[in-house]
Amino acid sequence: MINKYISIKSDESDNLFDRAYGEGIYFTMGPLSIHQFNEFANFGINGLRLFQYIRTKQGINPDKTKRHYRAWIHVENKNLYDWFGVHQSTKWELLKEMSEAGIIDYVKRGSGKAPRVRIICPDKKLN
Repeated sequence: MINKYISIKSDESDNLFDRAYGEGIYFTMGPLSIHQFNEFANFGINGLRLFQYIRTKQGINPDKTKRHYRAWIHVENKNLYDWFGVHQSTKWELLKEMSEAGIIDYVKRGSGKAPRVRIICPDKKLN
């Protein structure tokens, strides 16, 4: 129950929470590092969206040994746009800028294939 008027299971015809509890992806692997958050925030809202996408993909990885924030993931155009609204051209600009800044590491895998990305920014500020 959210409040006395709205409850998640109160009314089957109420579609208010269908998107949040249906087939969509609405979670991020945590806990999040405030230092990493600040580093990605330097690249604007799309930088934060890319950070959230990477952490979400790491969180839904079925292999539990690869659920670390430095694990490699594939950044697909369709999911990145559908889940967080980041366009393909913006993705490539961000990947290049963040790689030059030393926040992420990415590997191009050829034409038509999603790049592999991982976070290399430390989770704590190092002097």
